[in-house]
This record gives sequence, C-alpha cells and structure tokens, in this order.
Amino acid sequence: DARVLETVTRVLSDESAVIVEHRHFRGARAPTRMIFDDHAELERYLADAARPGDSFWFWHYERACPSETALGHGKVPDGDGVIPEGGAY
Repeated sequence: DARVLETVTRVLSDESAVIVEHRHFRGARAPTRMIFDDHAELERYLADAARPGDSFWFWHYERACPSETALGHGKVPDGDGVIPEGGAY
C-alpha cells in the first residue's frame, strides 16, 4: 500500500528506525523480523524478498522500544574483566 510506504519513509527520514516483520505466505516458516534505519536498504529488501501473498508489518522503533520496557541491558567488560564506566550508553 502506497500510504503505508509513505508513512514508513517519513518515519525513517525524520524520526526513527522501523521494525519490520515479514510474514511469509508460503514456505511454512516463521516470520522474518528486522530493523531498518535506511530507506534504500528497506526498499532493496522489499524488492528482493517479497513474494505474492507475503505481508509486511511495520512499527516505529522509538515508540515500540522505549528504554523503560527493555528486558535488561549490560556492558561488555574489557580484557581485565573490568566494566568501563560512563560512555554514551
């Protein structure tokens, strides 16, 4: 649907990454789930992977995944097993 793609394009351009769930019509397999932050990359995926009958669901990443709802988070220690403090995250 062109309206959906217009909305997705606007969100990718101005606001957030987009979560995409590709529900496969054939092949008896689980949905493919991805996150895109580049419109051209999403367009390439849709052109290459979409088959008749498939459906695609889209979510605004920032609204769907606020930090407050994370299951948890962690940081990777350095070679000495020390967790670096500070940083962007």
